[in-house]
Amino acid sequence: MKSCTMATGLGEYLTKEDLAKLLRVSKRTINNYVSESRLPAPVRVGRRALWQKTALAEFLRRLGS
Repeated sequence: MKSCTMATGLGEYLTKEDLAKLLRVSKRTINNYVSESRLPAPVRVGRRALWQKTALAEFLRRLGS
């Protein structure tokens, strides 16, 4: 499956592949981060896990402060 950034009326979303590339980690590490609450849980659309860019930015901002 090709990685893509999906744009909808609700904002932009990142796929697990996109998020892994952005954070420079593996997709498995993304799963681990979610399990450990180091990242917010994704929104599920069918079998696809998606993260809203604005929610990720806010989550990461709070972690840094």
